[in-house]
Amino acid sequence: MKNPRSRLQLALMAMALCVGMLDSLGADPDTSTHDLAKELKNPVSSLTLLPFQFNVEVGSGEGHPVGTTLNIEPVVPINLNEDWRIITRVVAPVVYQESSIPRLDDTFGLSDMELSLFLAPVKKSEDSLVWGVGPIIEFPTTTDPLLGPEKWGIGPTAVLVKQMGCWTFGLLVNHLWSVGGAGLRDVNATFIDPWMSYTWPSGFALNLESEITYDWEDSQATVPIRAGVSQLVTLGSQPVQFNLDGLYFFEHAPEGPEWGMSFTVTFVF
Repeated sequence: MKNPRSRLQLALMAMALCVGMLDSLGADPDTSTHDLAKELKNPVSSLTLLPFQFNVEVGSGEGHPVGTTLNIEPVVPINLNEDWRIITRVVAPVVYQESSIPRLDDTFGLSDMELSLFLAPVKKSEDSLVWGVGPIIEFPTTTDPLLGPEKWGIGPTAVLVKQMGCWTFGLLVNHLWSVGGAGLRDVNATFIDPWMSYTWPSGFALNLESEITYDWEDSQATVPIRAGVSQLVTLGSQPVQFNLDGLYFFEHAPEGPEWGMSFTVTFVF
């Protein structure tokens, strides 16, 4: 598995399997635009999703190098019975990173993939508190050492979501420890993602969140604020949500990003 081509083939096979699972499921034609747009703010809902998130981040190093990442994030819920479900979420980052060092080539490839599994109760009422808990697993699929830690990792993850009328409030947390792999640096990182949104009946929403990471190996925090808008539309019979966000990093590593933009297209099944 040290061959980058073998790792890329493994990652593509995993993504193809996820897409196949997505394609086997259909959308509920009776769901209203408002209800569907709100459910998209709930990461442990009954929706099957295929988001493509394109991020552009401008670094703080010499020449302000630009990094671009395409996160492919299929989400598939699996109903266990009338009361419980498991939600699977894969994050496969495809990265292009400009070099901040003269005469050093830019880097392109796949970073380490993550799989989150949430055991969550089926939501019984409109305003009930929703939660999910489970493991998060990191796979050493990095095709270039500059793009990821090349480590196997595992840890816990949990999510809380409260929806009241047009409002959604949520908190996602996880922690990853490395347990092996070819990379030279260990992984010991905490991720905290609080968010809030307000969704109008038309499917338009205002969104605010902060995807905070703390690297315990380097004692370094990364604290961005992400603010933007989203709109749910129907293309033919296919519901699709578009997100546009701006990012500003209040805290970052010396060579880390200072600001960025994000555009996401989410297909709803």
